[in-house]
Amino acid sequence: MLRNHQKPGGENLLRKYGVADGCCTASSEDAHMLNLQPTVGARGQNQTMPNQLTVGKPRYGSLSTGNTDTSEVSATLERTSEGIFVSITFSHDESPEYAQWFTPSYFDIAAVTAEKTQPRPPVPSTLFFYDSHGPVALVGCRNAGYHTNHRIGSGRVYVGAAVLAAPSTAHAKVMGMRSTVSGLRAWLGTSAISHTTNFDKQTGRFKSAEIQVVIPEVIDIPDSKLVLRPAINRTPRDGALMIEDIVWVEHKTEEESSWRLHQLAMRAVRDLLAVSRWRDESLIPVSVARTEDSIKGDTPESERQQWWRDVADSSAPEPKEETRRLEHLILWEDLGPEGLANWIKLRDDFARAVDPAVSSIYLEGVTVEVQLTQIAISLEALGYLLFMRKDGASETKAGGISFQRRLNRIVQEVPGLLPFVDATWSQRMADTYNSVKHANRDLPQTVDVANSWREGALLFRTWIANELGVERDKLRERIARDSQIHSFIVAGD
Repeated sequence: MLRNHQKPGGENLLRKYGVADGCCTASSEDAHMLNLQPTVGARGQNQTMPNQLTVGKPRYGSLSTGNTDTSEVSATLERTSEGIFVSITFSHDESPEYAQWFTPSYFDIAAVTAEKTQPRPPVPSTLFFYDSHGPVALVGCRNAGYHTNHRIGSGRVYVGAAVLAAPSTAHAKVMGMRSTVSGLRAWLGTSAISHTTNFDKQTGRFKSAEIQVVIPEVIDIPDSKLVLRPAINRTPRDGALMIEDIVWVEHKTEEESSWRLHQLAMRAVRDLLAVSRWRDESLIPVSVARTEDSIKGDTPESERQQWWRDVADSSAPEPKEETRRLEHLILWEDLGPEGLANWIKLRDDFARAVDPAVSSIYLEGVTVEVQLTQIAISLEALGYLLFMRKDGASETKAGGISFQRRLNRIVQEVPGLLPFVDATWSQRMADTYNSVKHANRDLPQTVDVANSWREGALLFRTWIANELGVERDKLRERIARDSQIHSFIVAGD
């Protein structure tokens, strides 16, 4: 049994989110409690197909530039494992404005004859597609190849992102973006869903279950334009109702901004979780909003509400599954909103040290020597910055300090926390890295390279946790359980 909770004005909110139609996405921006009583449509009743992009299900419709002076052309919009693409057929006679995106001007015989050839214009960065399922704004478009026999041809356009149900091509810049970050909800320890189960006292058999959905409050991150917004996704299926417990990372700006600006801001949350348990966490945009995408509210508490449009991003990774195998070095209870804001500032102030280490987590198919090099670059930069910012060294003086001394300077910040650090550790680490870097030295054993990478990464993570104020006793206990504390050994030893 799904328990019915509804605040004043809730009926309109339910209609707003399509609960009566059997689909719903909601957050605490709209209501703390929503009626989740499922509805059953009449058998055989026509159901509206959703405006969405699914891998393996192409959509057939029309494409335009959004300019009324340009005609439309038939197109196929599809999502593949390699991204989103729109394909068209064109004729040099009937649709030259589309043909010129792909083919050199010498295919235009009339233009060549009249000596009026012009440079080929690029594919517009924004396009507009629509079919029976609804409109789709396409942003970040570029040429992805073509085929022609000089008169007719076909062209393919790579689409950076698709904004579903967008009324125009204006969504190349947006004032708000929401994304999901893998592991965020579990890290926060928050949930919108609770349930109780009742059993028959005599037989012990299952009798009933009650599920309660109460969306937690929004978490504002100071001085960042970021909020962490708990929400639910409600998906009815044949004989079932799926309620997904999620947390969005939301970023807003006063004026419409590029997608990249919003994603860079939200990446700070992803990077913290990635560093905390050294895993390639996913950041996936799910919706965007523009200033004009607002509607008048029906309650005094919210005179105007934002309308968020779902997106599909070609560059978004596959969502990462949650795992309990890797523990966090930094917990939400250590930080809170202020601590997360401190991380964002630390990440910006020490970007030269943080960025190489974080990017190394996302490298695929590289050798351990490459991984060590990335971590060493981070540690070199970190030691350099510590000498300047905490010890007052000039850029020239700090730049001349050896890698070994920079390592020792970092270790001074985390005394007694790493059991592998002894009087000779920095020398061993420096020797291994320099042997990898310089061709006039013998390559070290692979196991030694792997252990230097492991220890360097854990030193970097420990410094961040300590800098963010994690209590040393707690940090020491977590380090003892961390996967990177265990040495690599040669198989058979």
